[in-house]
Amino acid sequence: MRDLVKYMHHEAATVWRHCQGFPGITLSDDEFVSYLTASQIPIELYYVAFPGVTVSQIRQALKIRGNLAKFVRDHQGVATPAELRDDYLRASEAWLG
Repeated sequence: MRDLVKYMHHEAATVWRHCQGFPGITLSDDEFVSYLTASQIPIELYYVAFPGVTVSQIRQALKIRGNLAKFVRDHQGVATPAELRDDYLRASEAWLG
């Protein structure tokens, strides 16, 4: 929770400013951390967007997706399907390597 205050205090303030009892946030604010701790409730259900996938795997997939999007942008109007295929195979080897 201290990292939330340290790295995302503006964003946290934007979200929690609408909550009852919100004390505000400063960069060294123990009061906000205490407020969060006191406001916690037991969680009965967790949402996992990608079960069985690690953060590292998600980051790698996003990197590949970004590379693929760049490839598509850079290869608009390529002369032949064979040239496109060859360029893709060469480029994707580096992404997946």
